[in-house]
Amino acid sequence: MKVRDATPSDIPAMVGMGRRFYRALGYDALIPFAAEDFARALEDFIENHIALVADGGMAVAVVAPSFVNAGALNAFELFFWVDPEKRGAGMALLDALERRARALGAGTLSAVACETLRPDALARAYSRRGYRKMETTFVRKL
Repeated sequence: MKVRDATPSDIPAMVGMGRRFYRALGYDALIPFAAEDFARALEDFIENHIALVADGGMAVAVVAPSFVNAGALNAFELFFWVDPEKRGAGMALLDALERRARALGAGTLSAVACETLRPDALARAYSRRGYRKMETTFVRKL
């Protein structure tokens, strides 16, 4: 899987992947997917943060100071998607995300494994790469 920086011309395909991810996650039952808002957010990430694309996949992340130590930069993966028919090739996308975060000075990368999207397989893949589970997130519609 060839991974590269996203450009504004990638946004329509990225919005499509975002919609598929959102639906697969089940989040659309909580908050409607707003394609225009997602596209605007992607513009910002392309310009100011990390936005990577590959054939059938994308990763978006931010590098920011730690809450407890402003001198320590952390990368936070906000969006990671690989179309089901491309799965397995997602490690190339993760490799590129790690390299980019490291190049921006991040000492850590936090990645999410969503409960509705093969969490056991993702946990095994992350563990093999040296990640460790740090937290679990709960969501409730109010």
